[in-house]
Amino acid sequence: MTIQEGQSTASTLDEPLGWRWESTDRLHVVQCKLDGFSFSRMGHYETWETFTAEANRVWSIYLAAVGAVSFQRFGVRYINKVYIPEGHELSDFLNVYPKTPPGLLWGVNNSFMRLGMEIDVPLRGSFVHQHVLIPSDRKGFAAVILDNDFQYSVDGPTNEDLWRNINSVRDVKDQYFLQLVTERLAEGFDV
Repeated sequence: MTIQEGQSTASTLDEPLGWRWESTDRLHVVQCKLDGFSFSRMGHYETWETFTAEANRVWSIYLAAVGAVSFQRFGVRYINKVYIPEGHELSDFLNVYPKTPPGLLWGVNNSFMRLGMEIDVPLRGSFVHQHVLIPSDRKGFAAVILDNDFQYSVDGPTNEDLWRNINSVRDVKDQYFLQLVTERLAEGFDV
């Protein structure tokens, strides 16, 4: 948009910013742009090792297509839907949650909470936790989305350094998840 002498004009640029592919089994989604790459596993994943091996394989194809790239940051994000039986307090299953004042009979049917913080593990970066209460697809349960996003800035690492750093986030993401949920939820959690 341009504003000159009190008059404004707007223009648009209609060209693709990137591409998105979904595997035939709908378990993987790849998004490629000239300035970014993301690989997602939809639903359950078997192991961290198989997930990162497939992400690395697709990343190599991306690099072959776009040539040498310089990257400044990487992230590991995982989103889980957890179910809380109706009639239970969120505190029975979650350590971080929105809380209403005692004595009020509030029937909360949706909520959104976002926390952002700086972290120093495994590198200096940031962690964003989002907690969203959504309509449930299971009778007798409340559904809560736990969205955890770890972002790290890096200064020109090699491809090998990048994957070593990504793998180092595995234990961190597991630690944060276990701190966000109670032992009761962790015991019955099915990734």
